Amino acid sequence: MDFEDYIIDVEGYHGTGMDSHEGGSETVGYGHKIKGEETLGDFVNFGKDEFRDLLKKDIMAATNIAMKSTNNKYGKGTWSNLDENRKSILVDFAYNSGKTPWMFEPDTYGPKSEFGDAVVQGSYEDMMETDSTGLWKGTRHISGTDKVLGRNQTLIDTYIKPNIKPKDTEPASGDGLKKIKTENKIFNLLEEKPLF
Repeated sequence: MDFEDYIIDVEGYHGTGMDSHEGGSETVGYGHKIKGEETLGDFVNFGKDEFRDLLKKDIMAATNIAMKSTNNKYGKGTWSNLDENRKSILVDFAYNSGKTPWMFEPDTYGPKSEFGDAVVQGSYEDMMETDSTGLWKGTRHISGTDKVLGRNQTLIDTYIKPNIKPKDTEPASGDGLKKIKTENKIFNLLEEKPLF
């Protein structure tokens, strides 16, 4: 699924506008946040095609925000070294908030900052570990909680979980050998400590 289709899927279509699930400004179309001098009335004659064009502009704006935020926090050129998957995660946060992703705001520490670090480092395991500390679960107090949590779950399922590599298993009970995927490593362990 390309990023534009992902946004359409998670945001849904709201031709007449709706309140933001996060408690921010109203949204219309595919999650376009009403800002500045805009009003819902400005979009009354828009159809899906016009909202799709607006979506493309909003994705470009979110990409610029994510790119500048990443380079500001981690150094010039960091953004260009990220793969498309990690860029998509960061752009999603910028798109959803309409501003600098919170993990890049000045003086951000703890799980929020650790999540940003994990994205930049490409550590999908750490992204999920940050999740277990409550980063995603912190949205439960927000109105429209089911929609917010569902959106976050879609982000996790689309961009994070598929990139987590399986880890080696713990030592097998009784023989002290690690179950390792490659036979060569198993043979090397047996040479160091025979079973019999």
